Amino acid sequence: MSGALARVVAAAASGAVAPHWDAARDRVRAERVRVERLIGQEPRPAVYGFTTLLGPLDHRAAVERDQADLLAAHLLGPARPVAVRPLRLVSACKAEQLAHGGSGVSSRGFDAVLDAIGRPAVGTSIAWEASYGSGDVVPAAWWAAGALGDDSAGLDAGDLIALINGTFVSTAVGVAASLALARHLGRFLAAASALVAVPRLDHRTPGDVDVEAVLDAFGDSSRTGVRPVQQSVSLRDARVLVRPAVTALRDLVRATEHRLGAPSANPLFVEDGGDLRAVSQDGFLDVTLTLRLVGAQQLVLWCAGATQRLAEAACRTRDGQEPDVRDVQPPKVVEALLTHARTFAAAPASYSGSQSGGVEDLWDGSLQAGLTLLRVLAVAEDQLAVLEEVLGRRGGLPASAPVTASLAARTGMAQLDVDAWGAGTVLRDMGLAGPEA
Repeated sequence: MSGALARVVAAAASGAVAPHWDAARDRVRAERVRVERLIGQEPRPAVYGFTTLLGPLDHRAAVERDQADLLAAHLLGPARPVAVRPLRLVSACKAEQLAHGGSGVSSRGFDAVLDAIGRPAVGTSIAWEASYGSGDVVPAAWWAAGALGDDSAGLDAGDLIALINGTFVSTAVGVAASLALARHLGRFLAAASALVAVPRLDHRTPGDVDVEAVLDAFGDSSRTGVRPVQQSVSLRDARVLVRPAVTALRDLVRATEHRLGAPSANPLFVEDGGDLRAVSQDGFLDVTLTLRLVGAQQLVLWCAGATQRLAEAACRTRDGQEPDVRDVQPPKVVEALLTHARTFAAAPASYSGSQSGGVEDLWDGSLQAGLTLLRVLAVAEDQLAVLEEVLGRRGGLPASAPVTASLAARTGMAQLDVDAWGAGTVLRDMGLAGPEA
């Protein structure tokens, strides 16, 4: 890892501003001086959001007092009260992207973002669902209104677009979903290790080094014992469960690190012969993380299907034994929860359309994909808990910590405390679980 993912996760947990972001203050300040020189020229250049209004109104000139009105105009949709940790995560992702430069944000705007990490505004609400993914500006505006507080009335020119544009909201949700996925997969594979064989194989592909390392955390129970010639497919080789888990987590880490590793803003200020030039580009758009999140949804359903088969195996009547009354319902409840999880899983409905007078005609849907993964995971967590109860009652539930740690170490998540990020807890912290949601 580059360290960006570890920085934002640590900041979300502790509220501490990373030295990396603190050191970026001078860069932000110096860039802003040059931005003000650019937008202060006569005749005044048209720089989106800095000297113009937004969206289909970008042909109209803007003054500083328009910033507060523009912010208020974005505060729409079903906003949910958000707890401290997800607020910090959003702020940290924004700080990481701003630290790369290019956004033109003022020193005051950047300082407000860093302050929001240490002192998140309690009572802030965010309309998570109010974005189709061509820049999550509405959810971001709700975040900015809370993060800035009274300072939102005096934003400097361009600060609004610099603060609310970019991929940082969906990236934060993607990070939370990735951590929740790692936690869930660790638990799932630990439970599977009580029932699924790990046959010794001579042939290994190069990528299986990491897979075998995770399997080593299973212990010896899955590698021994007398088994039928043909076990059920779900029970005969744990590699079919471990291999996609390693791949999906590694891909998610790479996708989130890629987003955190570069500026995400429109316009983007770039060097041009010693001067700055404002470039209109698509730095707020990135479908790669979306594809990884949608793939992860399918992985969770794959594991949820396996969980149902494992529940059947765990509750199976032993030869010559009477059925235990407690073993009748678990497979059926696990099946019902699997059916429920399937109702949530879906890719974004579309990636194109025509909004803002046709300017926004392509979008990535990554915020929706992250929310959907969290919802599918939350049901899968409930489903897995039923299997864990059965295994625990029968005295055969292995500890999940060794498997989770091995999985994290092999996918670039070794420094991250995934145990604190259960999907159900994350959704509650985001205000997306419970009667109000």
